[in-house]
Amino acid sequence: MPNSDQSFYAKSYSPYIQAGIVLGISLGCMILAKLVALAGIEMETTTAWLLAATFIMFFAIFNCVISLSSENMETYYRKSMLSFAGLVTISGIAAWGLSGISLNEAGYYKWIFIVLAVVYVVFMAMMGFMKIIVEFAQKEEWNHPRIRSRNKKKGGRK
Repeated sequence: MPNSDQSFYAKSYSPYIQAGIVLGISLGCMILAKLVALAGIEMETTTAWLLAATFIMFFAIFNCVISLSSENMETYYRKSMLSFAGLVTISGIAAWGLSGISLNEAGYYKWIFIVLAVVYVVFMAMMGFMKIIVEFAQKEEWNHPRIRSRNKKKGGRK
């Protein structure tokens, strides 16, 4: 029986699929929140923006972690950046449509979106450097340090 790593994190998933799944869950939660608000339960008017930012952060974290298992980093990063941009755009349009509040009117959510974008790029860069370091370490031939024997001089220190 072959020993293969079947871990969730050991598999490389397409960023497009990741973004699609996160977008679907995000839209579902936004619609559910809108239905709850229409049912008469009092909610913040910016709940859709909160949900959009939450799921964008969720995508950013898991996309960065899963990037470590990708074989071609350049292709993965290009797809990831496009997926992130699409997710932010579609989530923003959905939040605007469901809440009736633009991003500029949503207060500090504009800054949250800017911070999420910057943090995402920084995380992707960190993961890229980590992957390069790990690949280098795996290729490098590690030698055990030579054991040095001390020449004991007769009559020297004991």
